[in-house]
Amino acid sequence: MCYLFSHFQYRDRQAELEQIQFSVSLDGFRWTLLNGGKPVLENYDDDGGLRDPFLFRKNDGTFVMLATDLCIARRNNSWADAIANGSRRILIWDSTDLVHWSGKRSVEMPLPDATCAWAPEVIAEDDGALVIWSAKRPGIPFKVYGAHTRDFEHFDPPFVFCEWESDVIDATLVPYGGEFLRFVKREKTGTIGMQKASGLRGPWTEVTSFSLGDVRGVEGPICYFLEDGRAVLLLDGYGMNPPAYRAFLSDNPASGVFRSAEGLFHSPVRLKHGSVLRIDREEYNRLLLAYPPGETGRQKEAAGILCNPENADSTDPVRRN
Repeated sequence: MCYLFSHFQYRDRQAELEQIQFSVSLDGFRWTLLNGGKPVLENYDDDGGLRDPFLFRKNDGTFVMLATDLCIARRNNSWADAIANGSRRILIWDSTDLVHWSGKRSVEMPLPDATCAWAPEVIAEDDGALVIWSAKRPGIPFKVYGAHTRDFEHFDPPFVFCEWESDVIDATLVPYGGEFLRFVKREKTGTIGMQKASGLRGPWTEVTSFSLGDVRGVEGPICYFLEDGRAVLLLDGYGMNPPAYRAFLSDNPASGVFRSAEGLFHSPVRLKHGSVLRIDREEYNRLLLAYPPGETGRQKEAAGILCNPENADSTDPVRRN
């Protein structure tokens, strides 16, 4: 099992980094930046950027990519302007192989009075999928909304998926043990909250034992599972020193108890909010051939080489004996 991280980068006023890039990993911790750090998908229409990409494998084995339509560098780094006027649409692409992307569409989400259609994510639901995204409507705090879709072009009427006493953004979902786990950023405190429910439509219960709930200066939670069943939770420490993703591990994520795995997480560049998809070795090799890392993307460790199924496990520093 291998891993694909779709993400963007950010450095002050460098608009070219606010586009979708790919990194791959053999173990879920050590990442090799593909394509020499150049974008895999770009957008210079609409709001002029791509942030917060989410990659989803559909039941038929094909893929859909969703992303925030935003380039803060093109808005003079003005978040006030972005909140008032930006990101009214979500950008979507399709692929059969993770290499060739087509069908780009700019989809207005079914909240016509809202801005900040940020951080879209997808999870399978019934005969289609539930898409969730953050949004700002006039006179009320940021909330996370949800809408069902069968084709990623048409959406059912939206509903409030997550709200709090003040702004919430960046919700992510994972199924685990017959339940769903939800992590979401609370803007007022710069912290992550955790809830769980037996169904996607709730009701949701706060996980008061969440061990990372007091960690401040974090956003963009990403949760995925290693081959041995352990859960990885990545938090973007935008307010930390250095500002970078922090990794945490849990043997039982439903318990809310995570321990630091910071020493295991490595990337040659500062990764920003995206998603991690488990891929097989054939897909991993195809991505490396289509988007060679180049010197910018290479790690000092022995990662980013074509994966031989006979010895792939030997590169995993966190595999249990």
